[in-house]
Amino acid sequence: SEDVSAPAPLPMLPHKPTSNLGFLSPWRLRALNDLGRLRWLRRQVKRLLEAFSAARRPAFLLDLSEGGLMALLCREEEARRCLAVRPPRCKHLLSRKWRRFLSNSRAHRRRRDAGTPGFPARAVALGPRSARELGREQVYVLRSRCPEVVGVEFKPQSWRPTPESVDLLLSEPHDSSIEQRECDLQLWQHWVQVQDHLSTLSPSAVVFPKRFRIHVALVSCAALWQRRRALVAADVGGVNVGVMDTLASPRHFPWAADEQEEGGMLPGGRARFPCELWQQEHVVFRRSTNVVSIDGVLCDVDVVDVPVHLLGFGACRVTLPADVRDVADRLGVHALATWTEVEAAGPHRGGSSRWRSTAAFDASADGGERFAPGAFKQGVLLARNPRWGVDDGQAPRKRPRTSSAGAEDLVVEVRSVFDPARGELRLAATWVDDGRPF
Repeated sequence: SEDVSAPAPLPMLPHKPTSNLGFLSPWRLRALNDLGRLRWLRRQVKRLLEAFSAARRPAFLLDLSEGGLMALLCREEEARRCLAVRPPRCKHLLSRKWRRFLSNSRAHRRRRDAGTPGFPARAVALGPRSARELGREQVYVLRSRCPEVVGVEFKPQSWRPTPESVDLLLSEPHDSSIEQRECDLQLWQHWVQVQDHLSTLSPSAVVFPKRFRIHVALVSCAALWQRRRALVAADVGGVNVGVMDTLASPRHFPWAADEQEEGGMLPGGRARFPCELWQQEHVVFRRSTNVVSIDGVLCDVDVVDVPVHLLGFGACRVTLPADVRDVADRLGVHALATWTEVEAAGPHRGGSSRWRSTAAFDASADGGERFAPGAFKQGVLLARNPRWGVDDGQAPRKRPRTSSAGAEDLVVEVRSVFDPARGELRLAATWVDDGRPF
């Protein structure tokens, strides 16, 4: 018989996370674990805070990035400064009466209420609910180490400060809704956010990042290009699947019909697709970083001085470097890749780069370079008319020789247009030697 006296088993409770880190995506966790990037951001926060003296203390800091990383780094720097100047702990030498007397003294209360000189008296970060909860966890951990640090207020993204009240407008930038898109889309959205908050900036406000630019380079990726070719007259198991070509997106398939801008004032170009090229077999052909040149810069945008409108940028010529000409003849050229750079805060100091790139490069076994693993996706524009290499199994197209010596390199002319209505940068590329579309 069944033993009814035995207690019934308790129902299994669902798993409850002990932290909000589970809400973060793998791309976000990869960016937060990038120690080089975090060190660079800490240096920028320190430079911005050094620009304000103790007499002119920034009263209000607003962080536009989701999660408030820049505001947290500011409070972290404040905690480091407080711990550095804190007197050694000697509480065991004082009685409880004297410790209470010192904690209630006028000087101690004045310092506690005023905060640390040179640091913002108020910091506000915008973001969704999950990011606000995670930020509050980090503030709790920080204040447990240093109670003198002023906390960070986390507000919804619809919150707006009063006019001319913001002294520091900072951003990472980061938005989880577009983190799987091209890396430059984060900066375009930052540009729109800064323009939306211009009325809230004080006359002497500081904005970071204030400038960004987009780089472009030629890429050899035969395997990726072959996987995106058309299915015309393709037969799979006796079934013609070529009709699927009508469903192809012009963003991912170079042979699909692209949309032209109405009016014909500016070239419409084609849309790129986001791709983590470090996961693909590829080779990047770009100029060495020690060469002072502006080649390969599609656009340079100042987020404060340039209002939001349809932007058409001048032609940018992407030239195949001479030292990788033999590698390009062997592997071919199949795409263009774009990545971003952000200008550092404060005056440029000798011996350090003024720009911070979202991409890193490693040496490729085939020659040239390749994108290193990272947290940001590149924008890729596959060629409609690629230049085949010897390893592609097709006869490579000979480059026409010109009269000038050494001027037989492959050159692609790229024009770019940013349309705020579309929210993306579109490219129109052309081979210079024969005038064919890229």
